[in-house]
Amino acid sequence: MPRQIRVSTEYSGVYFVKLANQDQSFFIRYKRNGKSIEEKAGRSNQGMNAEKAYQLRTERLSETSAAGNEINSNSDLHSQQDWTFSKIFSEYLRLRSKLKGRANDVYRFKNYLEKEFANITPSCVTQDDIRRFKHNLQNRELKPATIRHVLELLRRLANFAAKNNLCSGLSFKIQMPKVENYKTEELSNAQLQKLMQVLEEESDIQVSNLVRLALYTGMRRGELFNLNWVDIDFYNKTINVKSDKKGDQPTIPLNEMAEKVLVEHAHTENGSKFVFPGRGGKKRTECKRPLLRIRKKAGLPDDFRILQGLRHVYASMLVSSGKVDLETLQSLLTQKSPLMTQRYAYLLDESRTNSENIIADAENNLSNATEEENYVSETVNAEILAEEVQDTDFPVEDLDTEHSEEESVIDSIRETTFAEPLEKGNPETDIPEEQDLTEFLQVAEQEVGLHKNVFSKSHEAEQEEDYSLEHIEKVTEFDAEEEFIIGEEESIIVKAEEELIIAEEEFIIAEEEFIIAEEEFIIAEEESKETVAEEVKIYFQGSNESTESIVKVH
Repeated sequence: MPRQIRVSTEYSGVYFVKLANQDQSFFIRYKRNGKSIEEKAGRSNQGMNAEKAYQLRTERLSETSAAGNEINSNSDLHSQQDWTFSKIFSEYLRLRSKLKGRANDVYRFKNYLEKEFANITPSCVTQDDIRRFKHNLQNRELKPATIRHVLELLRRLANFAAKNNLCSGLSFKIQMPKVENYKTEELSNAQLQKLMQVLEEESDIQVSNLVRLALYTGMRRGELFNLNWVDIDFYNKTINVKSDKKGDQPTIPLNEMAEKVLVEHAHTENGSKFVFPGRGGKKRTECKRPLLRIRKKAGLPDDFRILQGLRHVYASMLVSSGKVDLETLQSLLTQKSPLMTQRYAYLLDESRTNSENIIADAENNLSNATEEENYVSETVNAEILAEEVQDTDFPVEDLDTEHSEEESVIDSIRETTFAEPLEKGNPETDIPEEQDLTEFLQVAEQEVGLHKNVFSKSHEAEQEEDYSLEHIEKVTEFDAEEEFIIGEEESIIVKAEEELIIAEEEFIIAEEEFIIAEEEFIIAEEESKETVAEEVKIYFQGSNESTESIVKVH
């Protein structure tokens, strides 16, 4: 039987075959479960045409799609039901085997999450489940930071499953508890001195210098462990900081104390590229035991973390000095977020308050001193005027009743004031001009007003103050004591200046000695190179001679 030729129509997936009696047989083609299917739709003599055949094909495709969706839905549902948090966590660890903090994640899942969420999927978790879980953790007296870490791991696992198309994630957002328990360790001066004494006596020089550098630079634990000798620029006085995290490598200044530690520490270096190497010259990973020993000997609190705590002590000392603002401190601590630096804001406020109090006290002392000076000056002037009045030839009761004591003194002052320029014998001032006399008169009137005020105060002083011999002796004794205090303060200042000059001279001498030592080191290094070169030369000469001898023997 010859093969029937199928003729395509204007409708996609619809064909027909011409029959002998001019009849047409229509066929439709479609796919089901990945297989091509051809189905007979009917003949034209039965009322079938291309349009009806296309409608039939559309129905078949709809049935196929619905069946496929149902199968896929059942498959997805079955698949999602399999992805419990326990299975998700296993996959999470498998794909992130080198993840930092892996041990912490395992501990948190085993101790907190596994009991509650191991056998359920993320889509089954409700907000009530989270609230109840948080309440249980709080009843276990866990710290807010610990509760936050546990919830973050739960959220991380759900997001990991959704991102990798394992199953649906959480249908809501977990509200994380606020953590405000950032610990800022502090040490008193006595505790710090005791710690430095213990470090001097410590047998492990590596750890001792490690702790010193933590105090003098505020570097983190990981940054100290990662520190290489090539990261230290002694010429430009800088340290290139490297942390465990990938990203920027900030530079911090190398201060004098830190430089001294590193220069002395260089003699303990055993060829490793690390400044504080571990076993075999490799990177140090732990120094817990010696740090606990140092903490115990120094008598520090049991909850004081040596390396982390000294970083806080470093920051606290800088801020308390009042010379370092929070922005500069953030740069020195290499903190990316200013929120972490804000924990030291209260120290800056205290420093400013203390400065304001010092200024206020100084202003008050200055004001009091000025008032005392004015009072003493006015009192002395009043005493002088009172003595002048008492030394007059006429008693007070014999004076003219029309002129008071005050007016008589004023007249005396006027006579003295106007007579003064004529007594100098200056030809230019013997005959003053009218304008000069007017100005001079104004000045004299001002002086008269001043003396009038002084006379009034002296008159009140005569009535209120005691000018007995005993009182004068007390005033004299007070002045002598004040002069003694001023002299003592000046002596202290002079002594401090002398000590500063001596310290500067000692620093210059030390600096010169360091330069000399550095030059001697360079000379020794050059001599060492020359010695090595000579030894190499001798070695090769001996080798050549041996070779010639062997050749001759051969």
